[in-house]
Amino acid sequence: MQIQDGTSSEESNKIKAFFKTYGRTVTVLIGCVLISLVSAASQSIPSTLDKIKNDLQLSDSEYSLLVSFGIVGLFFNLPAGLLLDRIYELKLTIAGGVLATAGWIGMSFCKKQTFALMVICFTLSGFGGGATFLCSMGASVKSLVDKPGLAISISGASMSLSMAFTNSYLSIYRNVSGCDQDDCWPSIIRVIAGMYASFVAIGCLTFLFLPKPIFELEKMNSESHLIVSELLEKEKEKNEFTQTVTFKESLKILANVFFIGVSLSYLIGVSAGLIVVTGGTTLWEPILPQSADKAADITSTCFSVANAIIGGLGSGWLSDYLSKKGILRTKMLGGVFLFYSVVFVILMGISLVDRGSDFVAVIWGFLLSITGALWGVCYTLVPAIVSESYGQENFGVYFGYMQFLTVLSTFLIPQFVSMSLDEYDNLIVLFFSMCILLAFSALFLLLKEPTPANHTPEFDKLKSMCTCCK
Repeated sequence: MQIQDGTSSEESNKIKAFFKTYGRTVTVLIGCVLISLVSAASQSIPSTLDKIKNDLQLSDSEYSLLVSFGIVGLFFNLPAGLLLDRIYELKLTIAGGVLATAGWIGMSFCKKQTFALMVICFTLSGFGGGATFLCSMGASVKSLVDKPGLAISISGASMSLSMAFTNSYLSIYRNVSGCDQDDCWPSIIRVIAGMYASFVAIGCLTFLFLPKPIFELEKMNSESHLIVSELLEKEKEKNEFTQTVTFKESLKILANVFFIGVSLSYLIGVSAGLIVVTGGTTLWEPILPQSADKAADITSTCFSVANAIIGGLGSGWLSDYLSKKGILRTKMLGGVFLFYSVVFVILMGISLVDRGSDFVAVIWGFLLSITGALWGVCYTLVPAIVSESYGQENFGVYFGYMQFLTVLSTFLIPQFVSMSLDEYDNLIVLFFSMCILLAFSALFLLLKEPTPANHTPEFDKLKSMCTCCK
């Protein structure tokens, strides 16, 4: 009888441990989804920004300045990455949430005379949103250690849906309040601030269930935590990656050929998607001149779905599966880039021929829409590659370096699109350039093996040369 009681007690403990572990994981992932849905609000409110422009009578240059600084704040998250690797997700999410909420509220009280303050507040809201999104990705990876692709894709897909989510609740607010005029933008901004603060606050509560850092695990009593000893053992097995690097030490990665190649590939993939997003209606005017606006709206919707579902969740799950089969994520990304180099060849070919038929219009729309999946793949696989190659403890700083390049692309690609349309009345030159760049990136990713962060012979050689010069 005692043996049966002991067996049943052991099974009961196993069941409790199972539900405790997976319950914590699901709770954290729910928080990651909520935070990601609101983190990109600064780039999800074009109609509200138009109201601000009209109500305050901003010039085109002032409007561009406002939008650009909001994007810079959202994507330039190297400072947030450095902090993430030191104060971890919960504290940084609280700090980012307070910063962004203060920025939104401050912006809602600005006038034409305080335009400079408005730009500062909008930039702060972007910085805060970027920080909370980075924390969301970091938390999702730590909650699903054995499935980094799926973990990151959950946060990435949620962020991809942020524009649809933001537009939905703002539409409900405008319908309920009856306030849709240009001078209603301050109240709309405050609604955004309230929604953002609420979702981030809930997310912070879920982050309390995150696994503890290794130095905290060592202090905990294993009897009080059923999975502590197992977690500690896993962390110690990869101790080489769990040592947080200093900012000075992290600079060595900039001489790592593998890291540079992946970073440039990330830039190229994001830029390819931006060409389609920025092209908008102008991409459809030669194909369907009478209904270009409607076609562009449909393409935008399909692009977002492909980004979130196929490129995000789909590639995340598939990369985890193939990774267990021994296929590196860099090889998967290289294969995707090779496929999309062909896609841009076809887009270039269609741009050169007669495009009057319905069949051509369907093919054109399909190819533009599935380019959204390339975005999703980049925003899923590249963070997973960084996490696997350089460790969770250094994810923030190394991915922060890569995100800096996306800031450049958000500035440069719209300019290149505008120049191409003004000069050639089409985007053939950009399609051709992207085809070549995607092909070269694919070859690099398929042939180059991942290199650890501390293996940087180029940096050591450069350092020795500088020492000799002294």
